[in-house]
Amino acid sequence: MDMETTCFQLITAAGSAKSDYLEAINTAKEGDFDGAQKLIDSGDASYREGHTVHSKLVQ
Repeated sequence: MDMETTCFQLITAAGSAKSDYLEAINTAKEGDFDGAQKLIDSGDASYREGHTVHSKLVQ
């Protein structure tokens, strides 16, 4: 895998995680805590994906 592709994967995963976390905050403010938890879980999955890509990059 080339460096450019790896960087784009990292950026995409981080952006997805951030979007999910921010949406979870807004969802919780509306009182939908189950929906917010699902978004947090989705954000966590994206964050882990980004972490995996980053770990491979620094090795």
